[in-house]
Amino acid sequence: MDLNISRHGLQQHRTLEDLQRSGRPRRNDDICERLLIRDAICHPKKTARELQIDWRSSKPTSMSTVKNIFRKYGLLGRIAARKSFLNERYVRSRLNWCKAFSKVDPSLWNDVIFIDEWRLEVFGRREYVNRPKGTRFHEKYITKSMKFGGGSMMVWGAIKEDGNNNIIRIIRCRVG
Repeated sequence: MDLNISRHGLQQHRTLEDLQRSGRPRRNDDICERLLIRDAICHPKKTARELQIDWRSSKPTSMSTVKNIFRKYGLLGRIAARKSFLNERYVRSRLNWCKAFSKVDPSLWNDVIFIDEWRLEVFGRREYVNRPKGTRFHEKYITKSMKFGGGSMMVWGAIKEDGNNNIIRIIRCRVG
């Protein structure tokens, strides 16, 4: 039977009881840490500073302590993935279109050219989230983006059956 007791510790201290440990004792217990983590998971877009202020800890804690607790529980500050805003009607219509054309003869696509204009935001705002690993595209951790706001640039591209065409920048002339 192994009791996980080191022979050196038993010989030196001559006791099996817990001794006083060296170093500073922990400021927060596990219950306080779990409250902080629960708050961070419920509100992933709050900053560490906001969570620190809202945290109901018995003693004041520093930002580095809050960030160390996040790291310990696997919550890392990351830039939120951006995804175009689609309401339920658009999602349903896209799904219906895909289902309708999934059973079409593949030779049909030889005569189709897909073209699209796209407006790139040059000065998009980054938003940070506290999220666990492997959850980048979960709805809770995504920043919705719209096609307007900030500086932007228009590009045009086309895709054919025989391969991609070049992307072309559209320069708009403003009259007036």
